[in-house]
Amino acid sequence: MKSNQKRNAHAKQEPLALSAADLRSLCRFETSLAQLKKGRKSAKVTILENYQITPEDLKTAVINFRKSGMSEEEFGTQYFAVLWDELYEAIGLPNALAVMTRNDPEPTSPPNAYTVLWTAWDILVGKYEYDEEDASLDDIVTEVQTWEENRDKPFSEREYTRAQKKDFLGFWIDARLESADEDVKAAYRKILDGLCAQDDINALRTKAYACYGYGNAAYGQDWQVSMECLLRLMERDPNPQTANTLGYMYYYGRCSDGVPDYDKAFYYFSIGAAGHYYESRYKLSDMYRHGYGVPKMPNVAAGIIWELYDEQLDKIMDGIFRSNFADVALRAGNLWKDGVNCWANPEDAFYYYLQARYAIRMRMMKEDNYGDRKVAAGIEQAIAEVLPKTSYQKPRKTVHFQSVDYLLRSSLHKAYRIEMKIQKKSDTEAKLVFRPAPTEIEGYPCGILVTVPSAHYCDLLKKVTVKAKKIKVFDIPEGTDTIYFDAVDHSSFYMYGEKVAEIEADYVFTVPNGDRGRFSVT
Repeated sequence: MKSNQKRNAHAKQEPLALSAADLRSLCRFETSLAQLKKGRKSAKVTILENYQITPEDLKTAVINFRKSGMSEEEFGTQYFAVLWDELYEAIGLPNALAVMTRNDPEPTSPPNAYTVLWTAWDILVGKYEYDEEDASLDDIVTEVQTWEENRDKPFSEREYTRAQKKDFLGFWIDARLESADEDVKAAYRKILDGLCAQDDINALRTKAYACYGYGNAAYGQDWQVSMECLLRLMERDPNPQTANTLGYMYYYGRCSDGVPDYDKAFYYFSIGAAGHYYESRYKLSDMYRHGYGVPKMPNVAAGIIWELYDEQLDKIMDGIFRSNFADVALRAGNLWKDGVNCWANPEDAFYYYLQARYAIRMRMMKEDNYGDRKVAAGIEQAIAEVLPKTSYQKPRKTVHFQSVDYLLRSSLHKAYRIEMKIQKKSDTEAKLVFRPAPTEIEGYPCGILVTVPSAHYCDLLKKVTVKAKKIKVFDIPEGTDTIYFDAVDHSSFYMYGEKVAEIEADYVFTVPNGDRGRFSVT
């Protein structure tokens, strides 16, 4: 008797090995795990073959569940929990879902089996785990049936569920839409226009920017349509990005034959500025400077620009070229050129124009923003106007300084510690290499924006190499070749207010060739 009990207990512990057919039946709610276990409640589940769950499986599961007469509340424990909880390790369900695209280097346009399956699965998750009131099991049937009935039709003739429309729009963007055929573009317009008619917030935003600037492959530029979408968007989902864009449209009179409406521009730029949009802030500076829609207040205009300059300098030195540094540096140069809240100084203006030129070139290498070509042209015009008034007409390859402060001012401005490595060549000559000091978290955190007007030079460098010639004073701590400092006063180097070194010499900076020493960006 005892021997039989041991054999029965052992039999109950034998693994339940599921075939692909078993898994398919479970996914389609044609059988239950309990039926397959045949009373072996504690049996470990293994799989003999992999099985890829399909949208049709989920649709069939819902239909079979409805036929079973079970209540909606029982669905979670009788179906979802079996697949998700009990078979998670055995089937590896998330991996099974992802494999559809992992092996397809050129994913097909949504809706496809992968996106339909994921939408259906999201409905299951919502219904079972989050008890969402709007999550319906019948929606799974609708998702799959709509896809099945329309997948062989041309895109523009298909019917789509709301989820399928969003998947479609999310796929056909940028370069994909540029290379799409007219059938896809017609479907894109049909879907987007239909969602806009329903005041869908994301659709209104998408269409507004599809018609803005250069336009896109489906719509082309249409300022009037863009503004109508933006105004509707501002009513339904007010936000600083939309306000900033509307500010530009009113400032430049996009829908009024170039006649600006400064009152509305100021209103929307104020919202954008309150939401920390840099473009809105420097456009408000323009309006205060020129008295567009507000009284002229040069001190307010200048204050905004210098505040923005400090913020944007941080970004450019961290290699973030998709920033507004070019626009801000151009305006900083204009302040010096015209003597706005300062004495007019063409050489200081040229300094900031060089930074603006560098920043806009780097930005245009990364992306093609509407208006960047005009900004670049404006910078070149400003340089052409101010350069003849400076002593910098003929650029130099090698520049002499009495202090390295001028070369390092961007990093010193950011209050970074700077590392100086010293290689003494002789009693009268040394090689000095400067770079932002490393941190425990970031390593070497940023570059140094080196601007040398007499060389017509501006670049973001990982390190700055300088020769110290005709050395008169060379006072550094004994036994070290590396100094850290955060301030320079002529020939003296300081750290936290304490002098750490003094090197009085003729400092010589030679403009690097090509990309040597350039800060690398991703």
